[in-house]
Amino acid sequence: PWVLPGTCSNAGFPRGHSLWAHFTCSGLGSSRSCRWISAPLWTSIGCRGTFLKNCSNFRHSVLCGLRFMLQYLMIGFSRFAVFLLRFSDLQADYYAQQIKELEKKFQKKVGEIGQIQLEWKLIKEFCRGKASIEKELEDEVVVRLEGRFLEEKVKADRKVVIKALGFCFPRSRQLNSTGREVFQENVCLHGGFAYQLKETMELQKIKQKLEEDKTVLLQEKETNEGLIRKKILQINRQKAQIGDLQHKVAKLEMTLCRMTRESERETQKTQHQALRENQASMVEVKKLQQLLEMKDREMNRVKKLAWNILNERTEVERFFLDALEHVKQEIISSRKHYKKKAQTAYYRKMMEACAGKEEFPKIKTFKRNINSTNSVYRDLEEAEKCYWEKIQFEKVDISELTWEQKERVLRLLFAKMNGTNPRKSTVKQSASTKIPDY
Repeated sequence: PWVLPGTCSNAGFPRGHSLWAHFTCSGLGSSRSCRWISAPLWTSIGCRGTFLKNCSNFRHSVLCGLRFMLQYLMIGFSRFAVFLLRFSDLQADYYAQQIKELEKKFQKKVGEIGQIQLEWKLIKEFCRGKASIEKELEDEVVVRLEGRFLEEKVKADRKVVIKALGFCFPRSRQLNSTGREVFQENVCLHGGFAYQLKETMELQKIKQKLEEDKTVLLQEKETNEGLIRKKILQINRQKAQIGDLQHKVAKLEMTLCRMTRESERETQKTQHQALRENQASMVEVKKLQQLLEMKDREMNRVKKLAWNILNERTEVERFFLDALEHVKQEIISSRKHYKKKAQTAYYRKMMEACAGKEEFPKIKTFKRNINSTNSVYRDLEEAEKCYWEKIQFEKVDISELTWEQKERVLRLLFAKMNGTNPRKSTVKQSASTKIPDY
């Protein structure tokens, strides 16, 4: 807005100015009648400047919004592409990890099954070789016992013969040959019986031991058969579990393949959609760029127009400031002239009163004093107030106004051009009846 300064320069307004034809005034440098510029013209100029300013602000906000929308779309497309890539990578990693875990479980079960099969082979070989081993052990025991029996028998025969010969040798002389033979045979039979009895006892002990070994072996056989049955059941269960796991692995592989294909299709679909949207966004970006260029060109034209209007407004402002300065100078000169005339008349009346021709006039002051009841400035204020009350509802010609009234009209015109309320300024000026002292 234009601000009217308190003091202005003393430079006069040139007569040859381009706006002088619109503004001629009686008393403002010439004695001819004047014609003021109409108020709607200045109102239209001020409204046009405000409208252009609002248009420029609106275009600037629209351009900022379009740029922000463009940046937001580009950021959204880039984030969406990164999200798709990360999502596909995460799905592939998840299913690969599940496949690895299932493969580890499968390898573990295969190892357990191999170990169980090895144990089963060992058990079968043990069952096949058990009978032959038992037979070989029995044969070895029998051969060993027979050898020992023969050796012991030979030793016993020798001992019996030696004892019989040594014991019966003195008496053998007294017996005949038949008695000696019978006696020798009796001694031999007695020794053989004792040896047979001893061997029988030993064989009974060996038989009892073999029966105990047989019982232990039968118990071991039953235990091994139970263990074999348990292992067979366990192997069957593990085979069933392996079959179920293989079936599950096959299902998971099929599911993984299907989900991989679906994810690939979705990825391709999203990529195609992103490409289409990106192409559409690029087309929109091009359109927005063209729109921005058009808006920039319009803004440049608006700026040029606003600059021209501002220059014209500046010229008008200079014209009004110069006119106001001229009015101020005229106010000062007219007040000085009025003060001089009033002071001369007052002094003349005082001289006539001193000469006794007239009565003494009332005391009048010619300086600005608050306590003064009769001052030149108070007369000016009263005259101004009475004049405004008189012409409030009448049409007034600019040539009939005083310089103070012309100054007030200029100030009201400035207030209206700047967009302020001229009534408030008028009320303030009418409320304070002081006349400014320039």
